[in-house]
Order: sequence, then C-alpha cells, then structure tokens
Amino acid sequence: EITTGKSEWSVEYASASMPFGPLAQAFDNNLDAGQGWFSQVVDGYNNSPNTGAPFAVIDLGKSTWLAGVGILTSVHDVMPKSVDFYITRQELIENVITEQELNQVLCNAEPNGDGWVNSSDYTAYLAKVKAADAEIDWIHVGKVEIGALIPEFGQKEYRIDFDDTKLAEELKGRYLKVEATFFSAEEHAVLGGDRAKISEIFVKKVSKRNGVAVD
Repeated sequence: EITTGKSEWSVEYASASMPFGPLAQAFDNNLDAGQGWFSQVVDGYNNSPNTGAPFAVIDLGKSTWLAGVGILTSVHDVMPKSVDFYITRQELIENVITEQELNQVLCNAEPNGDGWVNSSDYTAYLAKVKAADAEIDWIHVGKVEIGALIPEFGQKEYRIDFDDTKLAEELKGRYLKVEATFFSAEEHAVLGGDRAKISEIFVKKVSKRNGVAVD
C-alpha cells in the first residue's frame, strides 16, 4: 500500500532547500500548497556554487518493508532528470546535524536558501554531512528516471513497484535517502529551467505477508 499518513516522517539531515520550496513540502501530503522541495545545484543560478546532487535522509518513523518508491514532479522547468532511493538497515541515525542546522535546511531559520548556500558556513556544513553520510551503509533500492525534459505542465507521477525478486530481498529500513540528479545546464536551457523540484515522495510498503499483517 502507498503510505499516505506521513505524520511520523521527518528530515534527519539534507542538503539545502530554497526558501520558497522547503524540503518538508515534499512529503507533507499537502499537494494543494502547489510547492515541493526545491534545491539549487545548476551552475550559475543566482551565482550559486555547484554543490552536487541534492539529497535528503528521511526518518520514516519506524522500520518499513519497502514495496516501491516514487515521486510526483511538477512543471517541466523544475523536473529532476532522475531520483535515486536508498535505505539502510542501521537502526538509529542521530546527531549528524544540530537543531539550528535542521531549521536552516527546512527554511525555518536564517540564513537559508541562496544566502546560506553561498556562505562558507554552508560549505563546512555540507562537508560535515557528506562525511557522516559516507559512513552509513546505504542500499540502493530504486531509480526513477524522467528521461527527457518535455514542454509539459501539471504534476506527473513516476513510480517503481518492486517485483517478487525485489520483494524477497526484504528491503526494510527506518531511513530513506533520496538523491536527485539534475538535467545539465545545456539540457535545461532548451526549456528555460535552472532548478529541480520534487512535489511529493511516495513510499509503497508491504502491509501483509501471506495474509498476515506486517508491523
């Protein structure tokens, strides 16, 4: 079943969001807001540095047996080229970032967005987070590929449902890592895009095994 109640989800750590598209909007299940997670990576956007693929580690609240993953995109000029999903069997991740840093990631504290990304503080933050992330044993569980930028407006769903072989791997984890790959600046230039956005993150979970409910 597709997870709809996401009140237990939270951000453990992540790269920066833009102030007009906080990361939390990518899974708050409130599509009426019309927003989603924006991140700035494309070279030259507002003179921002290329800080690499935007990523977020999401605490699902409890260990979850994944049956599929997916995203909802928005208009063409903010489509990611692809999105990779990972889980870890590590039971607990904590103290990677401070509460203040988390509030900056979620755009609930200053500085955030471009102001933070262009600062030396953010460079140090990102180095710290990437070092901690490299110590975690991530298991790649799926990749959603958009394929090509198209002059299309409106939200579009891209989802992977695991087959029996994948389900048999029992890909269970409390933490989900989501990493977006941008279209190149040249690819974006065709339709005028310079950023990427995920309007919603989907997790499909195993709810029953041989008719017996799975916790």
